Amino acid sequence: MRFIRHIGLFTVNNFKQVRRKWLSLPLLLLFPILLIFLVVVIAAALFTQDETGSINVGLVDLDQSTETKMIVKLITESSQLGNYLQVDTMEENAAKKLVQKDQLGSYIVLPDGFTENLYQGVPVKIAIIGNPKQPTNSRLIKQLIDSVARHIATSQANILTIDHYAKNMGMSDQNRRALMFDQFKEFLLYVMGKDQVLDEEKIANHATSSPLKYFSIAGWFIVITLWTLLIFHSLYKQSGTKMNQRMYLYGISSIQQHIGRMIVTLCLVLACGMLALYGITHYVDLAIGFVDYRRIFIIALLYSISFLEMLAIIENVIRSEKLVLLTQYIATLLLLAASGAIIPAMYFSLKIQHDLAFVFGNSAFHWLEEIILNQRLYADYSLLAYTAFIGMLLLVASSVWKERMLR
Repeated sequence: MRFIRHIGLFTVNNFKQVRRKWLSLPLLLLFPILLIFLVVVIAAALFTQDETGSINVGLVDLDQSTETKMIVKLITESSQLGNYLQVDTMEENAAKKLVQKDQLGSYIVLPDGFTENLYQGVPVKIAIIGNPKQPTNSRLIKQLIDSVARHIATSQANILTIDHYAKNMGMSDQNRRALMFDQFKEFLLYVMGKDQVLDEEKIANHATSSPLKYFSIAGWFIVITLWTLLIFHSLYKQSGTKMNQRMYLYGISSIQQHIGRMIVTLCLVLACGMLALYGITHYVDLAIGFVDYRRIFIIALLYSISFLEMLAIIENVIRSEKLVLLTQYIATLLLLAASGAIIPAMYFSLKIQHDLAFVFGNSAFHWLEEIILNQRLYADYSLLAYTAFIGMLLLVASSVWKERMLR
């Protein structure tokens, strides 16, 4: 009971301290909003892209056989390429000039003797001449041609098997050639229609598809993080060694002081944060229901608790007040960078994305994005809950260690 009574005492004193700062508190809350608003406007402008253009690809047929003409027609008319690839047949010299003028992403060359090599069992090769000024587009086209080449290789193996048995049956060369072409046509059309030409994976990049909504949520996440840091630090009072020793004799521990500050900080941040989110959803026109607000509140609560525990642990471990403030600011910046609110996580490598998934800030922002932008009907709080629990254990341990150092 004495432990809880001391926590209540510090909580009441902290609320009184906030009330005495009622003039400076609005400025403390407005400063991060103005700062993040400018950052969001700049970031949204940078990530907004013109996606109406398509990648122009040239297709050069040097063999000019019936088989290659069929392949050219299949590639140019394939509906699986979508609106992003525009494939046109042309001469090789014209394709080279267009690449030099940066009017062509790259061009594909079906070499001379392509059909003879196909029927004779010689591995067929399709050349891809990329545009050095458009490396991303060239890699996409390479993926397309690699997929087509795999289908052609499968067709070639099937044709050679049929040709082997046709020779043993004494079929004439003309009939055998016609049979091979029919089999090539049927099998190629079958495999090309059965599977997609491009290995597609739909990845939602809200930073470019809906930058205003994405960066509005990111800005809100950054604002509540900065509010938590600033309010928690404004309630901080550096006590001397003798004062801490006297408080320890009266049964007052540093963990009680930290919890009192954390309660006040959480009340202010969550109250202002949910009001700010309500305003953002109406301004940006986000479809959020009451149940979604409840999930967002739980995520914000667990995230803020874990963040406050991290700040309190830093105060326990480091004695210098200036060094404490510097470390807290650096840790906050790293946490925001890892969350994906500043730079979307999908722009990092897969290994970094996998490692960042275990950071509580990244988990919190990920589920905010899933609930608000992807309309998820559930949220996974396990990582945030585990982090808050482990953080409390570390906070208690660091507080006990600090008190022993003061004895």
